[in-house]
Amino acid sequence: MKLTILGSGTLLSGADRAMAGYLIERQGRTALLDAGPGTLLRMAEADVNPVAVEALFISHFHPDHVSDLMALLLKRHLLEPGCNRKLTIAGPAGLADWFRAQASFQGRWLHSAFPAIKELAAGETWSEVWPVTAAPTPHTEESIALRFADDLFYSGDTDFDPNLALFARGCHTGLLECSHPDHNKIEGHLTVSETAEFARRTDFKRLIVTHLYPDNDRPDLKEQLAARFSGRIEVARDLTVYSWPFDLNR
Repeated sequence: MKLTILGSGTLLSGADRAMAGYLIERQGRTALLDAGPGTLLRMAEADVNPVAVEALFISHFHPDHVSDLMALLLKRHLLEPGCNRKLTIAGPAGLADWFRAQASFQGRWLHSAFPAIKELAAGETWSEVWPVTAAPTPHTEESIALRFADDLFYSGDTDFDPNLALFARGCHTGLLECSHPDHNKIEGHLTVSETAEFARRTDFKRLIVTHLYPDNDRPDLKEQLAARFSGRIEVARDLTVYSWPFDLNR
């Protein structure tokens, strides 16, 4: 299995950090986690064929996580008409209504080849190929985190929640937001110490921090996290690749 960071930043980040987007590959198959602005550009830079994506998992509907969705679907159509029928878009409650609202502004290219829509109920494990389980996060009313078996936990956007940490416990790697420094706590997002404490409670073997606002994109970020979490720590950078089984000595 392989994880490629397509976007590790936020709306306020510079050109070196696109917004939320992550590519995962498992058993020769490809999926996306979120599709924020810059996802398509980073996919091109990583030489990823958009038509190869068979599932897109959405954590919530804020534009920095979904704005490239329609562009992705249109590019797929231009490359291979009809291929969107083979795509499943999975996400939180309300996904079907939200997607149909976006689709209502598109043309026949989409409506003649509609992707499958799957709303993930909390605690439900879906798909043998993508064994994903969702849990609610304290960010928006519908936002979810995603756990892929015992391999990967993706927090999406979240505030600190002990129950969510319990849900993530036992995963090898945590892909966690780490939005702001401790002195600038913003409701609905994790600070450095909260990210580290979350990881400590889950006993992740590897912590990858992402969704970095500029005030937290600091050279000493890893040191700050290491003061509270003793596992392997990586600060996500766009186009960095991590492989399964994870090599902790890389």
